[in-house]
Amino acid sequence: MIRDIKVSNIEKEIAEGSKIIYVSATWCGQCKMNKRSLEQISEERNIDILELDVDKNNLWIDDNNERFQIKSVPTFIGFKDGEEMFIERGFKTKSQLDEMINELN
Repeated sequence: MIRDIKVSNIEKEIAEGSKIIYVSATWCGQCKMNKRSLEQISEERNIDILELDVDKNNLWIDDNNERFQIKSVPTFIGFKDGEEMFIERGFKTKSQLDEMINELN
């Protein structure tokens, strides 16, 4: 399952366990294609996928984007117990997404 989150909740959400923050936008075609793969992966594997919408969270405003410096969507940020493990940008195939998740285990 993919859960929507807000910028204000990120620290709490990533504090424990393996998580991927999926930064997206409703108008982004590549984001829509990746979301299908992420939904499949979330059902197949035990990982929390957290979706952060750039427009709903005003991430194009510098004050809200200070930590991650999001410049494009989709962006994938992997965390393990609160520590950033990777940041990847652009469309990813399902196998590429699986490889990213393997880095968190």
